Amino acid sequence: MAANLRAYRVDYAIRGVASKIDAFFAVQSAVTSKDLDDFFFAAEIVLSVGALQEIWTEKGFVGIQALAAISGTPMTIGWHLADGVVDEAGSAEFLTRCLAVDDPTLVSRMDELVAGFLRKVAPELRLGLTRTLAGALPPDQTCRLLKVSPFERDTWLLVDSQEPHIREQYWRDADPGWLHLGSPHLNEAIDRLLEARRPRAAFQAVHSAFENVETSRLKRLLDQVGACDLEPAGTYRLDPHYISSALSILDGRPGVTRDELARLEFLFIRALDHSEHGIPNLERQLVESPRLFVQVLALTFKRDDDGQDPPEWRIQNAEQREAIWSAAYTLLDKIRRIPGTADDGTISAADLRAWVTEARSLCLEHGRAEIGDQKIGQILAAAPVGDDGIWPCAAVREVLEDVASPEIAIGMAIAVYNSRGLHRPILFRPSSLTQS
Repeated sequence: MAANLRAYRVDYAIRGVASKIDAFFAVQSAVTSKDLDDFFFAAEIVLSVGALQEIWTEKGFVGIQALAAISGTPMTIGWHLADGVVDEAGSAEFLTRCLAVDDPTLVSRMDELVAGFLRKVAPELRLGLTRTLAGALPPDQTCRLLKVSPFERDTWLLVDSQEPHIREQYWRDADPGWLHLGSPHLNEAIDRLLEARRPRAAFQAVHSAFENVETSRLKRLLDQVGACDLEPAGTYRLDPHYISSALSILDGRPGVTRDELARLEFLFIRALDHSEHGIPNLERQLVESPRLFVQVLALTFKRDDDGQDPPEWRIQNAEQREAIWSAAYTLLDKIRRIPGTADDGTISAADLRAWVTEARSLCLEHGRAEIGDQKIGQILAAAPVGDDGIWPCAAVREVLEDVASPEIAIGMAIAVYNSRGLHRPILFRPSSLTQS
């Protein structure tokens, strides 16, 4: 009878501990600490380590496995088991039994439990345990062990010593989590994940620590994030805020050219819409180079004649062509800088006239005169109000009078219409355009 009562009490403890852990995580939003140690320490409020000890003493591994099976937070169980429930001498055997579980319904739960256990033990003991186990476990269990170990240099070096298929699987599947600002191996983490062709995972891992990422690596990371799409769709979604933040950090560093920044802005042009960083370098390049403007135009609109574009303007890969078309179309729609604008914001009529003249000539040469004029008009529609209170400003009005293009006027009208809600004091209508 006493034995039956004791077994009932232990079974009850299993259910009780599981419900307490789940209750804690149901209100985990109230825990404000960002430190992992403090976070799990807060679970002590509702978790009875004594009950865990009783389960371990009375039912051993079977009891812990039963607890993990019904709990929603096996990692917390592992954390507290390493905190004095499973002693150091029995840790290797305990982890071996966890990894030996092959029930498909329990494998992921036991892996989480192992992850929590390894995060709690001291680094020296953890390294000794993982080295010992990696040399004794079957390959599939070794790989599971390594994937749930902390994402840090000691783990990576241990992975390096494994067979090629284990190394490949680890770098394909390992979850890097978030590396904090003080992490000593940020740059190595980026190198290794990029070598594994996982740029989005690398971006996610270091997104809160861009300030400490070395400049050439941050450029390479952004370049591969924008160009490589081998990672499964929907994984490691990119937050436009962090893309903007990374570009702003690069923008303030030596050794980063305007051309490099403009190329990166083009890669992320959709994500940068309404962002703090925007596309300042890309805009500046476009309104300083009429030829670049026409090349972007050619990526978006077909010729209206039978001519051929230069070979360097043609993109053979259909998927790549579609992506570039989308980015180019967005770029033409987002230009807000007027050609001829100086750093102090003043607009030179002479410089603006030179840019418009060359751009129109190139558009005519490459079979895009009409759409070219309309897009020029859309750019000029972003002109500010002049000192005399008339829109557009005097420099733009002067060029409009000289050019007298109906298509430019149409482009301006389209831009004004598309900016619904933006009110202009006075709409300037040059007589030459009206007559046309």
